[in-house]
Amino acid sequence: MGYVKIKKASGFDLVCAENVKSVKLIAEEDAAHVEVKYIGDATALTIVGSTSMVQEDVDKIIAAINKVNGINGPGIFPEDLSQLATSVG
Repeated sequence: MGYVKIKKASGFDLVCAENVKSVKLIAEEDAAHVEVKYIGDATALTIVGSTSMVQEDVDKIIAAINKVNGINGPGIFPEDLSQLATSVG
């Protein structure tokens, strides 16, 4: 199983790169976050930054998922996002 590592202020969180159904930017009143949905799973994983995430962050996460392409091995960091994530969950 492959993973994408999302940098945080203290370490990182892992995002599974297998069975990804969608990765998209979700705009909210005060900020935007990235949502990752998986095939066969009703819940979504959210990646929240200290301020609004941007479409470029989504593109970088998708590119990292494509690099992993479901292989076994260590997680791969995407290119640096516009900011460090404050949570992934």
